[in-house]
Amino acid sequence: MPLTASNSGKTLTIAIEGTLNATLQKEFKACYKDVTNQMEEFVLDFSKVEFADSSGLGLLLILHGTTRASPLKPKLKITNTKPNIAEILKISRFDQHFEIS
Repeated sequence: MPLTASNSGKTLTIAIEGTLNATLQKEFKACYKDVTNQMEEFVLDFSKVEFADSSGLGLLLILHGTTRASPLKPKLKITNTKPNIAEILKISRFDQHFEIS
């Protein structure tokens, strides 16, 4: 399974495996759509992400837009990012919306 979601109190962690692209759209949204207004933090675990294309980055932007509409305005974090993926995220200025490590 390319996505695994776990809820710990007010934090939702989504672990992504393989390629982050449009094929994950429905599954990715399903991980957070019912709990967005209850979370204070979203953590995306990228430890097993090997590649992200522009449609995958678009999924991150949709998550950002969805959480900005939430009354809690949750923190957004991308963790365990491989150097090549972190570089793409920083060049694309995702570090302005997500804490990247």
